[in-house]
Amino acid sequence: MDAERPREKVPIPGTDGWLRVTTTHGNVFYAQKKTKRSEWTVPEEIRAQVEAMDGRPLKRARTASPEAETRRAEDVHDAEDSEAELVPEPAAEPAAEPAAEPAAPAAPIPMAPELSFDEGRALFLTMLSSLNGTAHEINPMAPWDRELPKFVHLPAYSALRSTRDREDVFNEWCKLRLREKREQARTQPPAPRGTPGAGAPDAARALRSLFKKHVVSTRTTFADAQRKWGADPRFAAVPESEARAVFDAWLAELAEIKRTLARKADDAFGALLSEKLPPPAALRAEHQAARPDAAQAAAIWASAKKTPGLVDDKRYDAVGSATRRAELFAQWVRRGADEPPAAKEPAAANEPAAANEPAAGDESAPDARAERRARALQQRAAQVRRDQARLHDRNRAARTDVVAEQREQEFRQLLLDTVRDACLAWDDAVPVLRRDARYAPASGARDVLSDATKRAFFDEHIGHLQAKRREQLARLFAKHAADARGREQLAVDADTVLAHVRQDDAFAHAGLQRFVGEDGGGAHRAYATTLEREFASWDAERQARARAEFAEMLRENAFVDFWGRLRQQKAEHAAHDDVAVGEDDDVDPEGVSVYDLASQVDLAEMEAVLRPDARYERLAHVPEERTALLAAHLRTLPAPRATIHQART
Repeated sequence: MDAERPREKVPIPGTDGWLRVTTTHGNVFYAQKKTKRSEWTVPEEIRAQVEAMDGRPLKRARTASPEAETRRAEDVHDAEDSEAELVPEPAAEPAAEPAAEPAAPAAPIPMAPELSFDEGRALFLTMLSSLNGTAHEINPMAPWDRELPKFVHLPAYSALRSTRDREDVFNEWCKLRLREKREQARTQPPAPRGTPGAGAPDAARALRSLFKKHVVSTRTTFADAQRKWGADPRFAAVPESEARAVFDAWLAELAEIKRTLARKADDAFGALLSEKLPPPAALRAEHQAARPDAAQAAAIWASAKKTPGLVDDKRYDAVGSATRRAELFAQWVRRGADEPPAAKEPAAANEPAAANEPAAGDESAPDARAERRARALQQRAAQVRRDQARLHDRNRAARTDVVAEQREQEFRQLLLDTVRDACLAWDDAVPVLRRDARYAPASGARDVLSDATKRAFFDEHIGHLQAKRREQLARLFAKHAADARGREQLAVDADTVLAHVRQDDAFAHAGLQRFVGEDGGGAHRAYATTLEREFASWDAERQARARAEFAEMLRENAFVDFWGRLRQQKAEHAAHDDVAVGEDDDVDPEGVSVYDLASQVDLAEMEAVLRPDARYERLAHVPEERTALLAAHLRTLPAPRATIHQART
């Protein structure tokens, strides 16, 4: 239900900015903008002005505590803000006609300050029940804060001393009320199924409006609707059995509406075909199909869709399914195919009808009808055979795909279970694989996996095993090539590292000896490598990675970039015209050019700036190559495009 908001604000004459506010749910409260004060009951200081404005005296409600007298709407501090929500909110029920004053119970309940808790509880329950059947009836499914404005002004509200006791008794009454409603639903006969009309209850009509707005598919079930909109007050106000009946009635109406719209869309599509396309007989003659079957109709439809203006018409999209459009076109193009040709009219009034037309007693007319029926049956039988053949081919292709996928999974699982040696050759693996029933189907059955496909799967599996072995060796190389603190060292002795690797238990127990040919088993037919070759490949890869990281560091360093560009610009000027320091050149107060400063920043100073970076220290084992890389990077830097401003030191 929508949040309660101010609907009407009426200034009270003779007061200091007091307003009487009527909410969208018909509740009334009094608010003062200057003090941001709001009360559900008439404040005593403006009672005379309100009575004068209404022209009648107001009833005074006896209260035992200040909180029973007023219930502040804390979120409405500014009555001029029409978007502010009221707190507490009134009942979550369909909005009734706004009332200036809530209806009081028929007989006022006498109050006594010495009431016990049981007496106060009984009075409070009686007050809640007295609102049943009125415009302010309590909704037992709504929370305490939403229902409070309906009875906070009644005298029996103060029968209980604390708000906690009132809320507990309110919750107890809600349980009793729900039990009472369920009992009434069981004892009363079920309402007839159908669409709620003018005499249906307001709650049923409100629930139907909820379904009409949200339930737009006939596939929706009552459980789905209850899960999505069960918290809506319109849903909670109706018993489940009645709600199910309203839901079923709306689904039946929705199905009929959809059928009507579908029939109208089909008729409009047929009219569109008649407007945009040649007559069906002309299309059949053009495609040489006396009575088109499904395939011929589809071919004609594929050509007919290219007619200008056909696809762009809104009647084309009104048929939401492309399959349905094809079916409607097939029915339209076959129209008149089975009807006998009309008799030709005589050329003149005195000329007899056709001479070859059978007379009334001639036996040729029944024979012609029988011949047409036989021809139609033959065409229908041929169409059925073609449809069955296509269906058979489609099913056979689907079965073949499924069988091929199952065979592939079986063979791959066989490789996982059997082949665990990364150095095994295909010729050596075949005798082992043949022992398993998953290598080939039973005798006499055709295998959908060819030998080439099996070999490709085997090579892929061996590649995975070899990659796994290389990862294990890389971890061993990194372990024994690190220093005492575990940091990577690029300058290591290969023989020392390989000696430690060969003594490592992981090298002997992980099948790595077999991979590098150190298990004494002879040459490997599938894959031949050595421990030295694998270490050289691993070391070359990490050395290349270190140089790439060094180059990235040079590109990121602003000091190297700035002074390197100045050096490059000075070199270009010196090569062309040996330029001297002029009036427009950047110089410091002592007459030193910025180019002179750039020439003083040599490679050693740049290396001193780069030395704290770990990427610089990784190449400490090749200092000459590191310096050469720095010089090569400086040569690739372009000269500055803008004028160089004076360097401040």
